[in-house]
Amino acid sequence: MTFSTGIGGGIATCGHILPESDDFEPGHKIYTYNGKKAEWEDIAASSALERAFHADAATDLRGKEYMMEIAERVYLGLPDIVAKYSPDTIVLGGPLGKIFKLYVKYLPKIDGVKYRRPRRPLESVIYGCYIFGKNQK
Repeated sequence: MTFSTGIGGGIATCGHILPESDDFEPGHKIYTYNGKKAEWEDIAASSALERAFHADAATDLRGKEYMMEIAERVYLGLPDIVAKYSPDTIVLGGPLGKIFKLYVKYLPKIDGVKYRRPRRPLESVIYGCYIFGKNQK
């Protein structure tokens, strides 16, 4: 998953992106946060965090309070993804992948699911496109 200007991603197994990824648009699901209904990406994407915290970049955010709120916003949509797709790992990339180590300790645990960040979080979208293209024959 990538948390950047929006929230998107893909579903993969054994290094192959699955066809279910074509319909994987979790950022557009509606949630209630702070008493207001909004798409998840308007709550938790790095662009939404920049607006909410008046920051130039989500990667600049530091401090326990920020990290706790980031974890809360990110977690909002994760149980629905787990319920629908039953992943064993959720990879959190994009700008929020870059600061992953700062907020992951505040993400609520989901039984049977590990959280991790990609090796190159800011390049996770292009890398996913590369894998997808490589697997097309």
